[in-house]
This record gives sequence, structure tokens and C-alpha cells, in this order.
Amino acid sequence: MFDLALGDRESFLRQLGCSRRLANRLVAWQTEKIAATLAVAENAAPASPLEQLLLAKSLLARASFRENFSALRENPVYQAAQASFDLALAEQDGWLIIATADETLAAAAPLAPVDKRAIPPASDEANPAPLDNYFLRPANGVPETLPALAVKVFTAATSDEKVSALGQLAFAPLPAAEKRRIFYQALGEPDGKLRAAAALGMKQFGVAADVADALAAFAAKTALSRHAERLRDLADGEPAQTAALMLLAGCVRDPDFSLDELALTLRVIAAIGEKSASPLLASPDFWRVLQERMLAADNPEIFRAVFAGLARRHAGLVARFVEEILRSNSADYRARLLALMSAWTLSAATRAQLLPAAVATFMGIAPSDEKSFALRKFIADSDGLTALFAQLPAMTVGHQRAVIRFADNQLRSGASAAALTPLAEHCREWLTRAPLALRLDIVETRVAWREDLPAAWRDELAQILLRDYADYAPLGEIFTSALARLNAPAPLLTALRRDKNGALGKICAAALRAVAVAHPEESAEILRELVKLILPPPSTLAPSELSTLAPLAPATSAPLAPAPDALYLAIGQIAALPHLPPATNALTRRMLRRVLATRVQPAALQAAGQTFLGNYVDDGESADDARFIADTALRQLTAPEDATENWAANPAASANENPPENAAPAGEADDEIFTLSAATDAYVEMLPAALAAARDVAIGYAPLRAGIVGTLLNLAARSLTARWGLANAAKLTDALGKIGAATTLAPELREKIAVALSRRVKQPAALTALAEILALKTPSPWFDRLATSLVKRLTAALDGEKNAEMRENYLRILTTVLRRGSFAGKRVVEEVLAPAANLYVAAIHQGLNGAWQQWQILRAARVFGDGELAARLERELNSPLKTGLTSISTLNAQL
Repeated sequence: MFDLALGDRESFLRQLGCSRRLANRLVAWQTEKIAATLAVAENAAPASPLEQLLLAKSLLARASFRENFSALRENPVYQAAQASFDLALAEQDGWLIIATADETLAAAAPLAPVDKRAIPPASDEANPAPLDNYFLRPANGVPETLPALAVKVFTAATSDEKVSALGQLAFAPLPAAEKRRIFYQALGEPDGKLRAAAALGMKQFGVAADVADALAAFAAKTALSRHAERLRDLADGEPAQTAALMLLAGCVRDPDFSLDELALTLRVIAAIGEKSASPLLASPDFWRVLQERMLAADNPEIFRAVFAGLARRHAGLVARFVEEILRSNSADYRARLLALMSAWTLSAATRAQLLPAAVATFMGIAPSDEKSFALRKFIADSDGLTALFAQLPAMTVGHQRAVIRFADNQLRSGASAAALTPLAEHCREWLTRAPLALRLDIVETRVAWREDLPAAWRDELAQILLRDYADYAPLGEIFTSALARLNAPAPLLTALRRDKNGALGKICAAALRAVAVAHPEESAEILRELVKLILPPPSTLAPSELSTLAPLAPATSAPLAPAPDALYLAIGQIAALPHLPPATNALTRRMLRRVLATRVQPAALQAAGQTFLGNYVDDGESADDARFIADTALRQLTAPEDATENWAANPAASANENPPENAAPAGEADDEIFTLSAATDAYVEMLPAALAAARDVAIGYAPLRAGIVGTLLNLAARSLTARWGLANAAKLTDALGKIGAATTLAPELREKIAVALSRRVKQPAALTALAEILALKTPSPWFDRLATSLVKRLTAALDGEKNAEMRENYLRILTTVLRRGSFAGKRVVEEVLAPAANLYVAAIHQGLNGAWQQWQILRAARVFGDGELAARLERELNSPLKTGLTSISTLNAQL
């Protein structure tokens, strides 16, 4: 039998290394039932005489192939090729074959005298037992009872010689059982060509032709995924299944199988093993082959699934692994085996038996080793953590850091916080003496910053952190969050009083703000303590004022102590909490009003606006505070061109309103409080705070809402970029969007805001703001038309945008607008929804970050309905191959 070079162009290029011209010629020949043998094709190197011969123009059509081939004998190219390879033509099963003379003789010699009818059909012997002897090559060669031809199958110098010997053996006068034994053994060889030839020969031994072809294709690494599915579906007990397992074991031994190909092979073995009771799966030799390759592999993780699946059916495997782990002195070897076992379901007794070895192994390998991560999974239960924490003092700093990060992941994944308390105790000690790297790791995790720890312990930890805050300050928000999670306000307040205006003061103020937000029951007390830090000295206050924190009456003229921005912002955010006592919220607003009457500070103005988002009493004092803060904010926004405007002329109040108390009359020295020069940085720096204050008052205080919105809309109608800068102009748009998205806003005001924003849709900030407003789904034909228009605009913007970050932003906005869901009518579906849907498909194909998640949001909201459009989209996105989201190795994992 000839081993023919058959396949597609890509397989020829990959497996033979031939030129594209020759690959095309070999494919073209197949349509004429012409082929070269593998030996000929493999030796037809690019630009060699043999390749030039095979590419001769006269050797294309079958009709005159023989004559043209003979005519080439006079050609110098043919003669050069013949110098290395004596070529001849042969026929086999209707194919015309170019082969070497040796192949022709080897194939023809045994065929004539052999009566194929003498080959026994498949019988019980087609799946002989025991199988262990078939699997491994005998240590001293093939048993002496086999003729020299059988010896050559396993000992020949080249793959071609082995395949040739196997082909002759198929028709040699040997007992069927002996031949079958050799063929099965050949299936398990690491030589891919020999495995493929043995697979084709299995047709003689009860294996269906299509299965044998699939086995051969798999051995040759052709269309692995497709043939893998055929092999895994083989029925339990078939002769073909045993043949498949033998061949797969040979593939595992094959060093030419890439990581992805090996992973696919292992998954097929696991799939067969899940349903099969084949004796091969219980063979120690089979496990030894898997284990040897696993130990030699760069990535042993790919063996995890196959071992986990087989361990469920073969209890002896668990015992074998336990024995190997307990007797081995190699930490790396134990780590590999334990890493595999981390995915198994083990009994409590087995886990207890292995835990000491797992902990010792963890301490014996580098913390950065991938196997270390698998070991941590093995130790993840409470008993394992206890055993691990008991060894912490004996660990290196590197291993201690690894344990801290591992424990933090466990905590985030829902592990019991109580189980981590022993580690938190070590962390408390390490914070006083450990190297900085370890201390930084502690601060970055949640292990030691938990509310379930005793209050005294949390206070102590906060004091330790604050003492060395300079070491941790570079961590920024991470350090502040660690302080906040302790919920220990007393040390924070003490440190804030000590360093109110310094770096530590900013950290403490931010941490206290986070504590108050997370613990509403403590927020009022924290707010009162923060307010005390900017009150006048106690000597200027009456006892009753100190006790009630009401030194804010107009009769009190003592100046307030200066405060840093962080303190103002903390006060503003806490005052915005909706559960504060109304009296506390009112006093905070009045205090901030006094601060602003003395000097307008951006952070204080922003904080004053935030207070109106909280729980206030709508009485006379609240109205006075609201008008004062709104007027202060709006005067900053309209300065300097609108300096002549006063409160009465401002649409934020009625024409009969008097200027708020403490506001300096126009023209007096203090008028600069409200009117700043455009030439100074102070004006530009004030704008974000003024916008935030006006926004918050408009959202939180209904009586002034219409007037503030009117002023902001007037500003939006002007060209402010030159005076405000692009960033502040965008903040105005954002402020209008936030007000428009407030659920308490009247529909007519929301529509006015949307109209103004729709004129600025070239700005990303306006698109985002409109999307937030449309997300409210306010019933309105105008909003429906706006949504349709925005979808068209966003579709066009996405289609022409090249920047990935902008595309992601546009896609998120488009998702928000589409969720409004008012896109009825066939024309709208065709002109609006279909082009938008096509962009999601394209974005997913291109692997745009977040595109698949955005699509799932729309799918869950049934934005595209259940009609033809939705069905088409499902078809286009159904295959992971089309989406570009899944690598080939991931696709193989789905088999």
C-alpha cells in the first residue's frame, strides 16, 4: 500500500513544508485521481529538480499523463531528479501514483500471492485483552515469535521505513491476532506517520472505515477539532474506542503535538474516560505515559481536566497520586501532582492526609510559580488555611506576601472572614516591624481592615497606619480605603486635628467621609466633629452654642477657622446623606453660608450645594440658605460679563426677592467676592465648584429649580469655550444632564434641557447627558424622535471612528439610548435598528472591549424584538468562531 500525499493546500504547506505552487499542484491532481506518495512530496523541496519535475505543465491532465511522464525522461530536469530518486508510476484503487521505485516494489511484492479473503473478519479478538502489552514498546524489542518484518515496524531508522514495513505486515502470512497486536501497539507510538498508517489498517480489525479515517486524520493533525468530536462520540466497548484511546495515548507521547493540540487530545481522552470502562484506562502504563508527559510539559495545567475526569471513574488514580506525593522529596514534582488534584473531589480523610505535604510544598517552591497558585486552591478550605497560617512565622517574606494576597482573594470570593483572623493578627505584628514591601501588601488587601475585628484592635491598627502614613501615602485611594474600612473614627479625628491643613489631614478627611457614607448611624456624629474643626474658638461662643453647634446666628461675628478643601468636601458629602437629622443638616448649611459670606472658596461652595441633596426642612431658613448659595454659584458663573445682574434680575428667583443677607452691595469693596476677573486663574478654578453647587441646589431644592435651569440654559446658548476652557464648558453640559436626569424634575424642564443639549450633540459630553435623560423613558413623542435621531448620529459616529476608546464610549451611549425601546415601525427597524445592530456585530467581530457585554444588555432588554432582525443577529453571533472572542484553544475546550 502506498502512503499518499492527500489533503488540502494548507495541510500540505504545514506538514510537508513544500512551496505554494507544489501544494496547488497536489490539490489539482486529486481532482484527476493522481497523487504523489508522501516520500516523493516530502523530498520535493522548493527549487529542487524533483519539484521542477512535478510542476511540469505536461503533468496535469490524467488523459496523457503516462505518455508525458515517459517523455520527460529525456529532460535534463528529470535526469537530475532521477539522480536522487528513481521514480516510477503505479496504480492503486483507481489512483495514478508517482512513487519511488523502492515504494513500488515494496507495495507490489506481497500483494500477488496473498488471498485477502484469508484475512479473518472482526471477531472477539478484534479487541483483545490484556491491553497493557500493546501499549508500551517492549524493553528488548518485539517478542521473538514475530518475524523480522514486525521488528522493522518499531526499529526502522525512518518513519517511511516503519510505515512501509507495517503495510507489508498487513498482508504477511501471520496469525490475525499477532498482526492485530502489532497494529494496536503501532497506534500508541509517538511517530505520527506510523500512527496514521496503523489507524488506516484498523479497517481490517472491526473498525469502521469512517472511524479509521478519522483516527488517521487526527494522527496527521488534520482538522483536529472535527475529528475529535467523532472520536469522543464512539460508543463504549467498540473496538474503535480502544483503538482511539491507543492512538490518543500515542499523540500524548508525540513531541510534535503543540500545546493546543495536546490540550485537545487530553480533552478527548477525558470525554471517553467519563463514559468508558475500557481496561486501557485502568492500565498503570497509561497513567505513566500521561504522568511523564505532564512532568515534562511547560504548562501542566492542561492536564488538569483529563485527570479530574478520569479520577471520578478510577478510584485507584487518587491512591496512586497520594502515594506519589507522600513518598517524593521533590517539591516541584509534588506541586505538579497537587496542582492537578486541586480540581478533584476528595474525601475529608484524603485532604487531611495531604494538607501537611501541600503546605510544605507551597513553602518549597517560588511564590511566583504558577503551581503555587494551584496549591493555594488546594489549601483554600478552613482546615487548609489553619495549617497554612500556622507556618507563617517560618515562611520567607515572599511566601508571606503570597499568603496575604491569596487570603485577600479568598475574602473577596466570599470566604469566611473569621477564618482569616489568625492572619490578621500576624498582619498587625508585621505592620510594626516588617519590610516595607510586605507592609504595602497588607495595606493593599482587605485581610486586616475588617469591621468584624474588635473595636480596640481596629483603633490600634488605625493608629499604626496613621503613625507611618508617609510610607503608605503613595498608595493614594488604596490607603484611604484601608483606613475607612476599619470604621475607627476616633484615631482619624485625632490625627485630623493634629494636621488639619497637611497631607495627613486630607487623608483623614477622605477616610471619615467614607466611614460616614458606609455607616449612616455614625454619620451625624462624624459631621458634628468635622464642623467643630472650622468653628470660631470656644472663647467666643456661649455654652449653649457649643452644645448645640449653633454659633452661626448673624449676631455671632467671630471669624471661622480656615479649613482645607478636603474638609469642606467631606462635610458636603456627609451632609448630602438623606438620613441625617434635619437640624444637623440645617446647621451645616448655615455654617457653610457663613464661610462663603466671608470668602468664596471653591470647595466650600461645592460642599454647600451638596447639602441640599440631603434631608432638609423646607422652611424660611432653608429658603434663605438655598437662595444665598444659588446666588453665590450663579454670580461666579456669570462673572465678569454679567456683573451688573443681581438676584432680582436673575431668573433663579422672583422679581420681588431681595438680595440674600450677607451679600455685599454692588460696587462696594466686597463685590469681588462675587465678581472675579476673567484674567485670573481663580475664575476658571471656581467654575467647576459653582457648576456643582448650582446643579445640586437645582436637584435638591424644588423652589429654585426652574430659575437655576434657566440661567444654565442661557449660559449654554453662549460660546463660553474661550473664557471657560473646553473642560469647564463640558462640565456645564454635564451639570444640565444631571439635572435633566433627576427623577423629580418636571417633564417640561427636562424637555427644555434636552432641546438645549441636542444642539450640542457634536460634544461627547452632550451625548452622554442626553443618553442619561433618555434612560428615564419619559413618555413623549419628541423624546422618541430624539432617541431615533441620536441612534442615527451614534451609528454614523461609530462607523467612522477609528479610535478604540471613543468607539467604546459611543457604544455605551448607544446602548443606553437603545434601551429606551421606542423604535416602532418597519421603516425605523430597517433604517435605524438594523444599521445599529450591524455595528454591534462588527464591534464584536473586531474584539472591541465591552462590545459583547453591551450586546447582552440589549439582548436581555429585547431591544431588537423577536422578529427577523433578532433572528439574523442570533445567527451571526451564534458561532464563537465568528465573534473573534474565542481562540482556537478555547473553542477546543468546548468539545
